[in-house]
Formats: sequence, structure tokens, C-alpha cells
Amino acid sequence: MFVQILIYVYLGICAGMILFNIVTALLSQRREHRSFRDGIRLELTVSRELDRLAETGAVSERHLRFMERRLRRVNGMAAFDAALECLCVRRPELTRAYLTALDQKKPVVVCGDMNVAHREIDLKNPKTNVHNAGFTQEERDKMSALLERGFVDSFRYLHPDDRDRYSWWSYMMKSRERNIGWRIDYFLVSRRIAENIVSADIDDQIMGSDHCPVILELKGMEEEA
Repeated sequence: MFVQILIYVYLGICAGMILFNIVTALLSQRREHRSFRDGIRLELTVSRELDRLAETGAVSERHLRFMERRLRRVNGMAAFDAALECLCVRRPELTRAYLTALDQKKPVVVCGDMNVAHREIDLKNPKTNVHNAGFTQEERDKMSALLERGFVDSFRYLHPDDRDRYSWWSYMMKSRERNIGWRIDYFLVSRRIAENIVSADIDDQIMGSDHCPVILELKGMEEEA
């Protein structure tokens, strides 16, 4: 009888843990869904504004205020990613126009995972990846077009010829251990504040992700702001 009670208690605890995990997973999924939904809503709103921008052929003060206000009201990383996808992937020409106009008002810092290795020294195996996403000529040309609008790749500004410096590695084939990676995470800054760059580095000793942190230190920005 005592053994049966222990068994029932054990089964009850197991059932409770399973139920707890299910509820936790459902709540987490709901939060992610809400964040993603907010991101899609933001993406559609930004996309409509970009359509208006395309029609006018210029970036007005109203456009700048709208974009800044909308991007500040992002709810969670999923929403932020959705907005960035709309801005940087689907409408790169308008993104360049927006950033160029914003740069005329104040110094700009663009940062994040841009999913493109700009130059051959920015990935381990450029020859075998020339037709793969992240290193196609079209993607590299879009990055070049953005830089030509008056922006600087802060890492390459200080380290123009450094090789084997990467910010992303595949989980497969022990890529990180073998340092077979890509540099696809950037801090781009307005060219007019390039001399304010104190350091730009990649902290590849930080583990826990297929990416690692990239670092930018600027000086004298109180006077520039």
C-alpha cells in the first residue's frame, strides 16, 4: 500500500512537471507570436511609408520623424527584425535614401547582423561561396552602395587588411573550432565621424551563440550630437 502511494505521488509530480512545461511553452510561444505580430504590423506600416517616399522621390522631414518614431516603438526583437528586414532587405534603395537624409541631420550609427560578407577577406572560403546567400555579387554591391552614400565600415576603417576575423560560424563541421567563419555583423558610421572611432573589434572569445559580439567605441560624440 505504501509503495502504491509513492508511485501515485511520483506519477503526480511527473504529470505536474509535464503540465508546467507545456503551459510555459505555450505562454512563451504566445509572447513570441505577439512580438512577431507586432513586427509584421510595424513592417507593413513602414512599407507603406516607404512607398510614399518612393513616389515623392525625396526624404522629407516628415518621413524622418515618422521612421524614427516607429522604430523606437518596437516591441521585442522579433518586431525589430521584421522592421529591419523590410528596411534593409526588401527596400535597400529607400533604406539608403533614408539613412543618407538622416545623416544630413546628425551622425548615424547603423549596427547589426547584415547577413553579407562585403569583401573576400570577410569570410574564410570566398571562392566556394560566391553564389551562396550572404556573398552574392548583388548583396555585396548593395553594401557597397550604402557605404558610397557616406558611411564607413568601422572595423575595416581600423583594420583594413586583417584576415581570419569573423563574427559568425556555422554550427556544422566544427566551424568555430576551425575558425571557418564569416564577418557579417557590422557597425557602420557616418564618414564624417570616422575619426571619432577609438576602437572597433570582434570579441570572438564570447561563446553561447553562432554569432559573437562586435564592439565600437567612439569619442567626442557629445560635441557631434
